[in-house]
Amino acid sequence: MVNIILCCSSGMSTSILSKRTKLAADQQSISLHIEAVDSTLVERKLVQAELILLGPHLKYKLEILRNLAPLSTRIEMIDKAIYQSFDGNQLLKFILSLDLKTKKEIEKSTKEESEEKGWTNQSPFKSYFTPEMLEALRWKR
Repeated sequence: MVNIILCCSSGMSTSILSKRTKLAADQQSISLHIEAVDSTLVERKLVQAELILLGPHLKYKLEILRNLAPLSTRIEMIDKAIYQSFDGNQLLKFILSLDLKTKKEIEKSTKEESEEKGWTNQSPFKSYFTPEMLEALRWKR
């Protein structure tokens, strides 16, 4: 199951949009967990989600959140037309077009890639990674 967070200023618009998207996903037997939050809470949710979608008016937060988020969290903007129309079907199509992976799939592929490249837990670059990045890479300390 993919965890998705929709974010707007107060969480009201994205609450409606998340309910409609969840309904569209249920009708197509697609398993999603969608939650709406306001812009003050989104930073606390960065580690929990595979995808965070921001309302068009929060474009100024896009790069800030991308810099704060772990590698396993993707952050994108909601299209203005979808946001204004509260079209859950169109948002679901957009989400599916992103070809998301769950955190477990990301961790597995990252671990396999690290092993292929011969990276070990004793890397001299380990100190440059944030705790969230280390968690995403599943390095043992």
